[in-house]
Amino acid sequence: MRLRIGLVSVLIMGTLVVGAEPSGAARAVIRAKGSPGSFRWEPAIRRINKGDKIVWKNRTDFTHTVTAYSPNWNKDTRIASGESTRKRFRKRGRFLFRCTVPGHSSLANDGTCSGMCGKVRVRKD
Repeated sequence: MRLRIGLVSVLIMGTLVVGAEPSGAARAVIRAKGSPGSFRWEPAIRRINKGDKIVWKNRTDFTHTVTAYSPNWNKDTRIASGESTRKRFRKRGRFLFRCTVPGHSSLANDGTCSGMCGKVRVRKD
């Protein structure tokens, strides 16, 4: 009887998790990489479809941020070593982000970013 209850619980939880994703939605990963003086997001450019989710993962020993610097979205999340953050993109466009921890990236007056910078390009379905 306990085995049967356990199996039913697993099936119900699996249905809830699977049902939470929109049909056809995908998940793409961007990872923090490098060491002091050479931190970067990999890949620096990620192309996805409208409705897909990006997950930023920090596998370094240092804290980073995922901070939007283009006007078409908002995100400013600190991620410690081993943590992640995510965002589902529901509209087309080019979404720029960078790490704002001092020394990880710099942003020029003309909007050019160097260092730990990245871009999400969202296309139609």
